[in-house]
Amino acid sequence: MRLLVSAMLIVVGVIHLLPLSGVLGSARLGALYGVLIDDSNLEILMRHRAVLFGLLGGYNAQLSTVFKADLIALACLVMGGLAWWRANASAQLV
Repeated sequence: MRLLVSAMLIVVGVIHLLPLSGVLGSARLGALYGVLIDDSNLEILMRHRAVLFGLLGGYNAQLSTVFKADLIALACLVMGGLAWWRANASAQLV
């Protein structure tokens, strides 16, 4: 059970770190958001958005793939939480 809890937390962590790759530059930002980043001010704004999105998550029409990843992350958290709860409930019975 501990392994399942750890695995689910790792999956969720990786999912939420993926948008942070946008801080690596305009080419990566363009790939993440599907837009051309050709202005330095826009690049700074989008890098800032990548950091915030990596920290907070979110959804709009262009980020539906990320929303689906968030759903997978939520399912992993629920599975990990249930495994943790079950392991602790079993330990208390002993």
